[in-house]
Amino acid sequence: EAAHSYDVPMILADTSDKGAAHWKGVIRPLDGGAKAGAALAERLAASRLVACAQVAPDGSIAVKTVASARLAVARAAEEEGGGAVAWSPVTGNAAYLRWLEEECVAAPRFVVAADGHAAPSAQTAKDFLLSRPGGAYTTARTSGGGRSVFEWETHVERTAASVGSMLAAGGGGAAELQAALGTAAGLRPRLDAAVAAAVREYMREFGRRVGGAGELKLTLVVNWGEAAEAAKEGAGCAEAAPDGSLLGSVGCHVAPL
Repeated sequence: EAAHSYDVPMILADTSDKGAAHWKGVIRPLDGGAKAGAALAERLAASRLVACAQVAPDGSIAVKTVASARLAVARAAEEEGGGAVAWSPVTGNAAYLRWLEEECVAAPRFVVAADGHAAPSAQTAKDFLLSRPGGAYTTARTSGGGRSVFEWETHVERTAASVGSMLAAGGGGAAELQAALGTAAGLRPRLDAAVAAAVREYMREFGRRVGGAGELKLTLVVNWGEAAEAAKEGAGCAEAAPDGSLLGSVGCHVAPL
């Protein structure tokens, strides 16, 4: 069984480039045989994690996808009783590779970092902000091919001032919280760490496909209170004040500019 638009010529070749954006994989036969393999192939294609899936008579599945979807494909195979996926990087004609990317719409295309912990994500910048309500945010862009942030000092100072004003309007907050998030000196290391982790992960996963002039769009948000607790629970990390209370959360979303 297979799914492929034959209006698009397919010229595919193996490559030794481990940083390739496009990959083919072979999922070993599942415990349930060819029938289980067909069901998994249909699931992967329907979820748009792979561009196409072909089931062999022995139940193994050959898939073609993008680099950022490999982990999700491997997890899906494991859930169905499959073993490790044998991956190989590929290259091909531009039209086919473009079709492949367009088909894999469920693959993560962005990176989200929370307090220094970064991972690929399908979450847009808008959804990222909606998931962390009630905080202070700023948007910025990189320069020098992602090596620096344009007018970074201004963004740090403006974000810290916004946090300080919001904390004051809400009753001031603890002195530790004001010092950690409401001042440029306190907030700068947290913002630096979030941006560094997010950009590093983005370049590792998607560096070959950075859009525009090779620059990135950054969306940063600082949260405290319940919103910060929820964000930290999802990220599996927390920073505490001397009395054990949380000192907020700093998140960063990265997308091609």
